[in-house]
Amino acid sequence: MTVLNSMLVLAAGLNLSSTLITLTSLAGFTVVAFYIFRLSLPVQYPTPIPWNISGGLVFIALVLVLRQLTAIWSLTQMEVWGEDFWVNLSERFEGGQALLLKLIISLEIITNAFLIVGSGFLLVLFFKTRDIFPRTFMVVLIAQEVFVLADTVGVSLLFQQFVTEDMRMLMIKSIGRWVVIMLLIRYVMRSERAGKTFVLPHSSLVNEEDPDFLADLEEEAHQKGAH
Repeated sequence: MTVLNSMLVLAAGLNLSSTLITLTSLAGFTVVAFYIFRLSLPVQYPTPIPWNISGGLVFIALVLVLRQLTAIWSLTQMEVWGEDFWVNLSERFEGGQALLLKLIISLEIITNAFLIVGSGFLLVLFFKTRDIFPRTFMVVLIAQEVFVLADTVGVSLLFQQFVTEDMRMLMIKSIGRWVVIMLLIRYVMRSERAGKTFVLPHSSLVNEEDPDFLADLEEEAHQKGAH
């Protein structure tokens, strides 16, 4: 009962608008993820046998877990959860500026929701060695970096905070982030291990006519993973 009361008090203190934006975004992106999950690349028969997750893919797994935790932390650390957050914005800024700032903050909430669902979805595809993982990985990472850059530039222009030094630092950080992202994407899209690991279509398309398929799958995956 004490736990329930604490949860009710916490919920009562949350900003209703922020909560609705978050829950609606999470639900919407989850529906999209369920739809994409059923998609597959052109199916090959017999169904290829995936290699074990090892080598550089272990690092990719760590990156995915870290991104998932970071996305959740970023959303919870936003200042939008205060009960009077949106009202205070209207009082602190003029009409047009306040409206634009509310739009930007709403997009930040939606993007964080996208990252939470997207990162979780990538983890599911990753450990199921799904054939659509590499392309989904590329889309999610690029979408995040585009938003981070657009959000930083948009907020700075809104408050006219850009100076030459800020622009230089932004460019350096942005280039560094893009280099890392491109290296990760290149490995997932081009490496032999990734190409031999992410090969399974949706379960409804797996060729199970061969009675020894599952046994062969386990045996060959063990052999390939040992290399």
